[in-house]
Amino acid sequence: MQQKTYVYRLLMGLSLGLLVLFQAYWLRSVYREQKELLEADLDNLFTQNIRNLQDSLFRENWIAMRDSMVRRATILIDRPDTPKADDKPVVQVVAVGHDTGSMENRDKKSFPHHVRQREARLERRKRFFINNVNTFKGKASEDGAMVGFFNKKDTLHIETLRNSLQEDMDRAHLSFPFALSRHDTVPDIESDPGIVTYHSGGFPPIHLYLVSFSSYEGYLFTRIAPNLLFAFFLLGITSVSFNTIFRSLRQQQKLALLKNDFISNITHELKTPIATVSVALEALQNFQGINNPERTREYLNISQHELQRLSILVDRVLKMSMFENNALQMHTERFDVKKTLEKVMQSMGLQFERAHARVALHVGEGDFFVEGDSVHLTNVVYNLLDNALKYSPSHPEIQISLRQANEQVLLSVQDNGVGIPEEYQKKIFEQFFRVPQEGQQHNTKGYGLGLSYVAEVLRRHSGSIEVSSQAGQGSLFTVTLPKTQPSK
Repeated sequence: MQQKTYVYRLLMGLSLGLLVLFQAYWLRSVYREQKELLEADLDNLFTQNIRNLQDSLFRENWIAMRDSMVRRATILIDRPDTPKADDKPVVQVVAVGHDTGSMENRDKKSFPHHVRQREARLERRKRFFINNVNTFKGKASEDGAMVGFFNKKDTLHIETLRNSLQEDMDRAHLSFPFALSRHDTVPDIESDPGIVTYHSGGFPPIHLYLVSFSSYEGYLFTRIAPNLLFAFFLLGITSVSFNTIFRSLRQQQKLALLKNDFISNITHELKTPIATVSVALEALQNFQGINNPERTREYLNISQHELQRLSILVDRVLKMSMFENNALQMHTERFDVKKTLEKVMQSMGLQFERAHARVALHVGEGDFFVEGDSVHLTNVVYNLLDNALKYSPSHPEIQISLRQANEQVLLSVQDNGVGIPEEYQKKIFEQFFRVPQEGQQHNTKGYGLGLSYVAEVLRRHSGSIEVSSQAGQGSLFTVTLPKTQPSK
């Protein structure tokens, strides 16, 4: 059974481990997806701010927009080596505008969310930026031109871009810091731990504007909070379910062991009185015991006692089954506990003699009438005395006390037996439970039903039972029943 329990624990542990791994993989995927979405949103936000500022700068310095789809920057270049027919400067229009095919049309497509697609998009921007710089510088060098219109004022102002980006982030409820910078060459962004995006800008677009967003993890965790809560809930409910199933399984295993012990013990209990009666009858029949009246009377008393014991045992088992199904009926009547106690002690006289027990009865003043089922309450008294005798060493000493207090009848049975350890004193009233003895083996035969039967009978009579005991120093059981006044 221990091996089975280990296997069950191993399987449940593996199941929970696999569930945790799956949830970790799932949450990581959700986190990466949310990060990619955030990267896309921030990239769109930054790109839109760059374009808005470029449009503003364009309107301030140029009036040269042909339509809403194509934007061109006009470069005025004075070429002194060109023949002058009318002594007017030759104006050459050089288009150094945006790559409409790769940049403008990109907005018409759905924004890709995959990391490799984003890296490819940034790579295209880098090549576009390098081409713009090389084109502008090459054209100026080739024609010996002097840029007369472009100057430092035609670049985008960092503070203006920062304020505009911050306002858009506030409107989008993105509350994490960012760092903004401008470069004339492509910077190394591999070592930046944040979300980095860049875009070319200015007229001509020979500057690279780069933004790095940091401390965004908290925002992402708020985005995946429902997923986290669901994962924790699923893990918690699975753990509770496994624990409940395992505890139920352990309880069933314990119950199976107790029932097996019960079957073994009750078989012995049933065989003992049958064997005793069989021996007594055989002695009377085969050894002329019937010719000896004294011996005949003794054998008949033994047989009667054993048959009574067998009847009580069978009746107790049947009644416990009826208790479980709530089918047992109580026949209430008023009777005297004192007379019932004396009757039980008289019927157990032979057992006391065999065990060389010293039994003392102490009866207080007053009457001891109660309302209840006399058969069941008689069995309660028999159980307590039988246990005191059974679990005591040689020459048992049993003290029986009957008294009344606060309109209640109190019956106490004290022995000098093996006692009950404190950790088992609440469990002894459970069905099939027996206090473990040396080596987990019971030297005294029993079936773990007596005290559970006693507790159930007293509960149905509005009474109670308490135990006070120490291992090796005996036990004291106290039964309390509500008292009734005798009829006049």
